[in-house]
Amino acid sequence: MTDALSFIYPVVAIVVDWLAFGQHLAWPQVAGSALILLAAAGVNLQWRIVPRRRA
Repeated sequence: MTDALSFIYPVVAIVVDWLAFGQHLAWPQVAGSALILLAAAGVNLQWRIVPRRRA
């Protein structure tokens, strides 16, 4: 859980920068933030890209 939260801190920093200082985000920043959140969800939900091998 702690590892997944470390992915979210940059996204939180970007949102705070946008809210507090009115900084506009470029589309790559928005796309990157979405990918970070998707990766954090995948870590928490234990998603796998490659299926596990049967023993």
